[in-house]
Amino acid sequence: MDDLLPQIKSMLAEALGDGRAAEELGDDADIIRELGMDSIQLINFLFMVEDKFDVELDFDRLDIEGLYSIRAFCGFVLAHVNALA
Repeated sequence: MDDLLPQIKSMLAEALGDGRAAEELGDDADIIRELGMDSIQLINFLFMVEDKFDVELDFDRLDIEGLYSIRAFCGFVLAHVNALA
Protein backbone atom coordinates (compact mmCIF):
# COMPACT_ATOMS: atom_id res chain seq x y z
CA MET A 1 0.00 0.00 0.00
CA ASP A 2 2.94 2.33 0.63
CA ASP A 3 3.69 2.70 -3.07
CA LEU A 4 -0.01 3.14 -3.86
CA LEU A 5 -0.47 6.15 -1.54
CA PRO A 6 1.77 8.58 -3.50
CA GLN A 7 0.09 7.63 -6.77
CA ILE A 8 -3.41 8.15 -5.34
CA LYS A 9 -2.33 11.44 -3.76
CA SER A 10 -0.96 12.64 -7.08
CA MET A 11 -4.24 11.87 -8.82
CA LEU A 12 -6.19 13.53 -6.01
CA ALA A 13 -4.12 16.69 -6.28
CA GLU A 14 -4.69 16.75 -10.03
CA ALA A 15 -8.45 16.16 -9.67
CA LEU A 16 -8.76 18.87 -7.02
CA GLY A 17 -7.04 21.33 -9.35
CA ASP A 18 -6.54 23.92 -6.63
CA GLY A 19 -2.76 24.06 -6.70
CA ARG A 20 -2.16 21.71 -3.77
CA ALA A 21 0.78 19.38 -4.18
CA ALA A 22 0.35 15.67 -3.56
CA GLU A 23 2.91 15.90 -0.77
CA GLU A 24 0.62 18.32 1.10
CA LEU A 25 -2.13 15.70 1.38
CA GLY A 26 -2.01 13.68 4.58
CA ASP A 27 -2.52 9.93 4.38
CA ASP A 28 -5.55 10.18 6.64
CA ALA A 29 -7.08 13.30 5.04
CA ASP A 30 -10.84 13.02 4.52
CA ILE A 31 -11.34 13.21 0.76
CA ILE A 32 -14.76 14.83 0.97
CA ARG A 33 -14.80 16.85 4.18
CA GLU A 34 -11.18 17.88 4.59
CA LEU A 35 -10.10 18.18 0.97
CA GLY A 36 -13.47 19.51 -0.18
CA MET A 37 -13.76 17.37 -3.28
CA ASP A 38 -17.07 17.94 -5.05
CA SER A 39 -19.04 15.34 -7.00
CA ILE A 40 -17.63 16.26 -10.43
CA GLN A 41 -14.07 16.18 -9.11
CA LEU A 42 -14.79 12.85 -7.43
CA ILE A 43 -16.09 11.29 -10.64
CA ASN A 44 -13.06 12.53 -12.57
CA PHE A 45 -10.76 11.22 -9.84
CA LEU A 46 -12.40 7.78 -9.86
CA PHE A 47 -12.05 7.56 -13.65
CA MET A 48 -8.37 8.54 -13.32
CA VAL A 49 -7.86 5.72 -10.81
CA GLU A 50 -9.57 3.21 -13.09
CA ASP A 51 -7.43 4.27 -16.04
CA LYS A 52 -4.16 4.30 -14.09
CA PHE A 53 -4.60 0.86 -12.54
CA ASP A 54 -6.62 -0.69 -15.38
CA VAL A 55 -9.42 -1.73 -13.03
CA GLU A 56 -13.15 -1.26 -12.95
CA LEU A 57 -14.08 -0.04 -9.50
CA ASP A 58 -17.26 -1.44 -8.00
CA PHE A 59 -19.05 1.77 -7.10
CA ASP A 60 -21.81 -0.19 -5.36
CA ARG A 61 -19.19 -1.27 -2.80
CA LEU A 62 -17.71 2.24 -2.37
CA ASP A 63 -19.50 3.93 0.47
CA ILE A 64 -18.75 7.19 2.20
CA GLU A 65 -16.50 5.37 4.69
CA GLY A 66 -14.18 4.53 1.81
CA LEU A 67 -13.66 8.24 1.30
CA TYR A 68 -13.04 9.11 4.96
CA SER A 69 -9.32 8.95 4.33
CA ILE A 70 -6.91 8.60 1.48
CA ARG A 71 -5.54 5.50 3.22
CA ALA A 72 -9.03 3.91 3.34
CA PHE A 73 -9.56 4.63 -0.34
CA CYS A 74 -6.19 3.05 -1.14
CA GLY A 75 -7.40 -0.10 0.59
CA PHE A 76 -10.50 -0.08 -1.60
CA VAL A 77 -8.39 0.28 -4.75
CA LEU A 78 -5.87 -2.31 -3.59
CA ALA A 79 -8.66 -4.85 -3.13
CA HIS A 80 -9.68 -4.34 -6.76
CA VAL A 81 -6.11 -4.53 -8.05
CA ASN A 82 -5.42 -7.70 -6.04
CA ALA A 83 -8.63 -9.28 -7.35
CA LEU A 84 -7.15 -9.02 -10.85
CA ALA A 85 -3.85 -10.62 -9.88
